[in-house]
Amino acid sequence: MDIKEKLISSIKQVTDDKILYQIYTDVLENHDILQRRYSDWFENQSEEIFNLHMKVLEYEEYFYDMCLSKRSYMRKYIESPYVSFREDSESLSLDGFYFRICSANLKECGGTTEIHNRKITIDKQYIHSKPVILHEMLHAHEYIISQVSSILRDLLTLELYKELKRKIEKLDEIIFNHGNIPHNLEMSKSGGNHDVLFLLKSIDLDLKCNFELFTVFGYNYTKIFKDMNLT
Repeated sequence: MDIKEKLISSIKQVTDDKILYQIYTDVLENHDILQRRYSDWFENQSEEIFNLHMKVLEYEEYFYDMCLSKRSYMRKYIESPYVSFREDSESLSLDGFYFRICSANLKECGGTTEIHNRKITIDKQYIHSKPVILHEMLHAHEYIISQVSSILRDLLTLELYKELKRKIEKLDEIIFNHGNIPHNLEMSKSGGNHDVLFLLKSIDLDLKCNFELFTVFGYNYTKIFKDMNLT
């Protein structure tokens, strides 16, 4: 039984109208609001936002593993003799999750990602910056795969680690230093969550785009790890 069938079966067993209404307002109505917001945004894009949106659509190619594409190394986990994952990679895209792409004068940072609002905002001076756009897209894609399955999220982290370990000799030391708790707590106050999956996928994006390591991650990591002789 897949998740949709389980959900339908569970709802059919609910007899209290108040609970059913709560399910509707908490889930379905919220989904409708997100869909309407996305439609309004899509239909009223300025030229600047349209061009920015086109960049995001182009860059989605770099996230095919996070979208659980069957041409990625995640295929072995989503296809087996016992179960077949029914979602397609398009449904796990930013557009598929109703993420709106906007621009504004942020001043203090290059971009922000509002998960529950499904909104990515890029500072106007960075709307042509591929690393900044990829950084915010990564935040959004981390949220999406976490919503799909925490196990698949963990397995993606494992596969990225195995892939990058073959290419980066000091990867373990990089992860160890990134995992410094006081450092991470301080970073989370200013820029939100940047966990091990974020670190690994940002490095993967650097390699795919021929960037210097930690370009996508930011936060002066390129200099920090150079000074530590880890790159």
